[in-house]
Amino acid sequence: MKHFNYILIICILTNVYISAPSNNTEKLDSLILQFKLTDNDSLKYAALRNIYTLLGTLDKDTVLMSWELLATYCEKEKYYLGAGYCYNNLARELRKAGEYYKSYENYLKSETYYKDIGDKRGLAGVYNGLGSLYADLEKPEQSFEHYIKSVQLYQEFKDTIWEGNVYLNLGGMLEEQDS
Repeated sequence: MKHFNYILIICILTNVYISAPSNNTEKLDSLILQFKLTDNDSLKYAALRNIYTLLGTLDKDTVLMSWELLATYCEKEKYYLGAGYCYNNLARELRKAGEYYKSYENYLKSETYYKDIGDKRGLAGVYNGLGSLYADLEKPEQSFEHYIKSVQLYQEFKDTIWEGNVYLNLGGMLEEQDS
């Protein structure tokens, strides 16, 4: 019960801090420090999710630099779930910036970490991202292959919401191909 109370307090304080008006880069620095000082994997992952939310409000360069630094830190600390998560987010941001080769490299790093720790949910996200990357590169066969891998994994743990998102991505790719 004591551990649960600790987690609840951290979550409440983080949410109050994120919603309070101030400089977002200061908030980011604070969240990264919180992440680094936490020795509990559940709290570390929660901190990364909070960082993800905050990075949505910042400029592209800050976002890319932050994910790269966090991924490197997770590798150094042997926090492989975090490394997979950070590399996946870095890959997605690089894809959005049109840096396709770097995006591909980071998706592969994320895939490696998720495979090594057996995180199928993480792998499903990576395959969805690779499907989108290949769609952007107008490579429908590879895109289709990765979207289907993602769907199969989401079906395995009955995540119909993400399964539906992947089908939307797949439909968009097929519609583009027909145009």
